[in-house]
Amino acid sequence: MGLIASRYVTLFAESFYSEAMHVDRYDPQQVIDLEKLRQQFVNDYKSKNISVATHPIMRSFNDNECDAKQYMENAKVAAVSCMHHCIQSICGGEEKTGVGCRFSFPKKELRCTVPAIMQANADQMEA
Repeated sequence: MGLIASRYVTLFAESFYSEAMHVDRYDPQQVIDLEKLRQQFVNDYKSKNISVATHPIMRSFNDNECDAKQYMENAKVAAVSCMHHCIQSICGGEEKTGVGCRFSFPKKELRCTVPAIMQANADQMEA
């Protein structure tokens, strides 16, 4: 079970490359710039340009508005799903920076993803 979870996490991490990559290979030229995608989302949001075409979380799998490249579509979803736009009364964080957010937003930028499996208890593993 741990090997399956490890493989799943590794495959998900690969989705932030512009093309399929071997799990032991790192090519900085193929990395999708999530910050650029986030900024585009923020710009669309501020200009009230929110629609299925501009908001990746509003889309369903294989909608016409999805990016033709699946890796790019996955990166767009990931880019906007880790932004700090919580309801302050719920998260307790400062609106602009997220300081104090109980969900630890905004997440810090990491250079790469390292999948790992940990034993949670006698019957369960966590990825």
